[in-house]
Amino acid sequence: MKLRPGLVAALLPCFLLACFEPPISESVQIRFLAGNLAMVGVTVKLAHGDSLQNNKAVEERVEAFRRDLLEGRDPWARRLRAVEPVLERVVLDHEKGSLVRVTRKAAFEEQERVSRFFEDTLIQARVERRELESELTLVPSRGGRATRSQREQFAQKRDPWLAALSRYFASVGALYDFLRDHPSHVRPCYELLFQDLKIGERPEGERLDGEARQRCEATKQSIEEVLQLFSTPSEGEYSLEELSNLVYDPFPAALSVRVPGPVLELSGFQKAGDGLFLVPRLGLWEALMAAQAGWVAPDPLRIQFEHLQSGESLDLEALLRQPREVARRPSSGELEQALGEHLRGVPAYRIRWSTRDLRDSDAPTDLEEIWKEPAASNP
Repeated sequence: MKLRPGLVAALLPCFLLACFEPPISESVQIRFLAGNLAMVGVTVKLAHGDSLQNNKAVEERVEAFRRDLLEGRDPWARRLRAVEPVLERVVLDHEKGSLVRVTRKAAFEEQERVSRFFEDTLIQARVERRELESELTLVPSRGGRATRSQREQFAQKRDPWLAALSRYFASVGALYDFLRDHPSHVRPCYELLFQDLKIGERPEGERLDGEARQRCEATKQSIEEVLQLFSTPSEGEYSLEELSNLVYDPFPAALSVRVPGPVLELSGFQKAGDGLFLVPRLGLWEALMAAQAGWVAPDPLRIQFEHLQSGESLDLEALLRQPREVARRPSSGELEQALGEHLRGVPAYRIRWSTRDLRDSDAPTDLEEIWKEPAASNP
């Protein structure tokens, strides 16, 4: 996949403004409390302004969803009504006159009603309350949420992206081989490779030219090609990463679950804190990060992504002290197979916790305590 002239230069400022975030970002938190009380919270974030990259199709998609949110016609409002909450709160956040964030929370007195929240999704949910324990089970249906057209778009774009990813591993392998034999080029090469990041003071070093510059620029180019995964094409509504989520991930949003008692059994969920558990997202980037652990160290692609996303400064001196190694340089076919293993998901997500020392009287009665913000789920 060859980049159009000037495209990378146009994309990187957008990345620096957190354009790794999709135009519409949705997360769900389920919080079980003592007794039979539970809460579901939904957060929807809408991109606006420059982050939409003047893409009319994306702007129209975001604006249509914004209208549904304002009028209470969005899927989340409908799902929360289905649980028949006893308490409900909606918070609308505006920026420059435009709705950019909606937070909905609903509390209900029968935890089994969590199953109603998922009734129009690909997830079958079940809550079982026993004498001394409770259990939540989430069973995904086969297939993802993508339409036929979205699947075709994904299939069309996936192979060129896998080819770019294969070029990345080949180029960083060749670069590290070169730097092993020419250690004096390491600092100037890193400075060129990460010139779009905040590095702090850069002492004047050796001039980088010839083969050293050529290998470093090849790696930098391949990183930029791979990160186009998050870029929405001018003729489309969805980035390749969004399409991969629709194709592979049956969950309609990032999901976290918080339970009030000690966990007795856990399957499929990832622990994220005291009593907090996440459902891993299924998409190309998540699969890549899981599959390639240990293939490249240090990994320039991961470093570029994480620092562009966070805006944090790169500790160049610490990076220079790390030994460089490339364990694998996979082909496109090998990458497809490796990522596929991490895109299957699991047949069921289950969490069982003890309620032995929890009593109905322990359940919060103060409104603000009930609305206490659970830790956010993964993006």
